[in-house]
Amino acid sequence: MVSRHANSLGLVKERFVGIVHVKDTTSLTLKEVIDSVFIDNNLSISQVRGQGYDGTMVVAVAKNHDGDDDFFEQLALVVNVVCVSCKRKDIIRDSYKERVQKEIGNGEIETGRGLNQETSLVRAGETRWSSHYKTIISLKNLFSEVIKVLKYVEEEGSS
Repeated sequence: MVSRHANSLGLVKERFVGIVHVKDTTSLTLKEVIDSVFIDNNLSISQVRGQGYDGTMVVAVAKNHDGDDDFFEQLALVVNVVCVSCKRKDIIRDSYKERVQKEIGNGEIETGRGLNQETSLVRAGETRWSSHYKTIISLKNLFSEVIKVLKYVEEEGSS
């Protein structure tokens, strides 16, 4: 979510408020999420003059903020380094498989249809906010495996 407002000098300011996952995009769900974000950030819905739901706009706004742009740039670099070769992808796949087998054996995760599927890092698209979200989630889910690949790259001396 992004807030766009005019400051006391009349200059338009944009603030990246955060990422919010919604289970569906019904009007009721979106209203509940928007209300929750407003309450959490001490904002007043009565001050709202318009709304937009354009993912491209959200990506553009996020990239205009140094911290956010740096975050997404670093995220893209990690994905590129990790996914550049089949060998690195194999390290992730094998390590993830070992971790899942261990967690199943320890009773830490459930098994069943559709659970514990093989996964990989997702590259973000330039205009689809949902792809940026999927990249973050995939990195979170494979974080320990990504660290192994980055250590491998460091040890091998690859650029």
